[in-house]
Amino acid sequence: GELGDLIQHQTLFVEAIAQAGLGPLRAYAELV
Repeated sequence: GELGDLIQHQTLFVEAIAQAGLGPLRAYAELV
């Protein structure tokens, strides 16, 4: 349904943001 699609897209969006944010965060954590 529409709600299911919205939730699925939101999950993909959150995962993309998390992956995009975790890369630099890990690199920074290793530098410190």
